Amino acid sequence: SGGGDAQTRFLFLLTGYLLWQSSKQNNIENLRLSLLTWTAGILTMLDTFTLLPGMLVVFWKKRFMLDKKTLYLIAGIIFFFCLYFSAWLILPYLAYKSGFQNHYIDRGLFYYFSRVGEGISKSPFSSIQWLINYTSILFALWTIAAIFLTFKIKKFLFINFLSISTWIAVIFLNRLDTHIIIYAAFFFCQAVIITDYFVKRFPITRL
Repeated sequence: SGGGDAQTRFLFLLTGYLLWQSSKQNNIENLRLSLLTWTAGILTMLDTFTLLPGMLVVFWKKRFMLDKKTLYLIAGIIFFFCLYFSAWLILPYLAYKSGFQNHYIDRGLFYYFSRVGEGISKSPFSSIQWLINYTSILFALWTIAAIFLTFKIKKFLFINFLSISTWIAVIFLNRLDTHIIIYAAFFFCQAVIITDYFVKRFPITRL
């Protein structure tokens, strides 16, 4: 009932969590479930595409590509996306050519193309400002510090593959506005994992 953004926050965060669990364990069921939640997230909002690089790295790291059942699932998802996005491209244009609508630029997949085209940020600080506006300056500093700390801790270096493309989207797209909340939930999950490690290893850091 909260609209597409609310659904995507859940699906985005759940996909990231399942991928993180799959990267630590050879849990193929978690990975299959992450594929399905990722697909559902894309059908709700294309922002979920930012998790694709992390998903590919999980597959490569754990050699999940050798599992026949998972390969069939991937092939089915790819085939479905080809049909789905082809329809998103063709139907708005045909409706325009047939006179059912005056334009097609803000319909279907053209809508996302136009938003990305208009949304390239001239300053990375504008998107960081959105993050602060919709969370808080302490939250933003905490999540940014967490991503830098992952580079210093070999145990958590892998989590960067799940989040780095998401951070790139946040830094270089200035049309995020309330969509930043979707990413903020993911950054929060990452920051909690890193903070938990520090608190357990260095009890003096407990606040």
